[in-house]
Amino acid sequence: MKALPAALAAIIITTGVAAQEASSPTPDGQETAEESVPTPLRVPPPAPPPPPSPPAPNVPDSMAADMPEGANVIVYRFYAEPTAWAATVKIDGEKLAAIGNKKWTAVKLEPGTYEFRTSWPIFSGQSGGRHQLTVEEGETYFLEIRGVSRSDGMYITTGSGIGEYTGPRPYERIAGCCSFKEPRF
Repeated sequence: MKALPAALAAIIITTGVAAQEASSPTPDGQETAEESVPTPLRVPPPAPPPPPSPPAPNVPDSMAADMPEGANVIVYRFYAEPTAWAATVKIDGEKLAAIGNKKWTAVKLEPGTYEFRTSWPIFSGQSGGRHQLTVEEGETYFLEIRGVSRSDGMYITTGSGIGEYTGPRPYERIAGCCSFKEPRF
């Protein structure tokens, strides 16, 4: 049997028996056994592994390091009064994080409908807000915490909420202002 080069041995699979005996006469009339070479099948080499999936599009490097894998809902607070207290964010009653000014957090949610609620410490004089969000597969959502708490000496104006940000370049908006806050969810 002929030896195959090592490079071909990895891609050739043989069929049948490794060696088959066949009778053939010799010049002196004696029969001897000969080996026949099996028929090789050519098999293509295995495909290279797929490249790793890229990060979400447009995610700045400053955010990508902190972004939880697969996160599809980002909650942030660019500037919301009262500035002295953090707003607590809950998803369907479970605490996600307490978000202060210039902070953001992210979470991965399965497709479905969720209720986001914000609440403030009682001393802030601020009421909470809520937003219902329907998460769809393959989409990313940005929720912004908003609030105002001002006094002109005669009147006090307060109000807060949480709502979906649909403006331009949301990743750049967050990366330019805010630092990451680890979620508890």
